[in-house]
Amino acid sequence: MADMVINAKGLACPMPIVKAKKGIDSIQSGQIMELQNRRSGLNG
Repeated sequence: MADMVINAKGLACPMPIVKAKKGIDSIQSGQIMELQNRRSGLNG
């Protein structure tokens, strides 16, 4: 289970990236962050 869940569903670029960066900056080493999205552009 994730220590932090970031809901980026429906957000246009670059907001999912901005939210992910803020999450990364706020969690501690070893914690798990889950980024949820539904936009195909984030699937790589």
